[in-house]
Amino acid sequence: MKFIISTFFILSVLALGSLVAAKVCVIRATNCNSNVNVCGRYGKSDLCKRFQNMCDFESANCKDNAGYTAVNATLCTGIALNQRRMCYGVSTTGLGGSNIIVQPIVIKTGK
Repeated sequence: MKFIISTFFILSVLALGSLVAAKVCVIRATNCNSNVNVCGRYGKSDLCKRFQNMCDFESANCKDNAGYTAVNATLCTGIALNQRRMCYGVSTTGLGGSNIIVQPIVIKTGK
């Protein structure tokens, strides 16, 4: 009887351990063999990535917790497949077209 209870306990711990670590992603794309590229914007940044298709886009968001948002394909103009670069047409010069050098402010807390 003790053997059965201890075996059940060990199997339960193993099962629960694997359930906690498991991640399930639902890919809603209907055709994963498609060659229709998808442009994704990374978070709130000015970085875009060109994906092969919607399956690759959704998989990247799942695997990497990347946080890409599908945007207009023109933002990925000039970006090679599976590469992340500055979105096309996004200015990096700062306000009013003038170059601005930003100095970070470092705040140290504690001793």
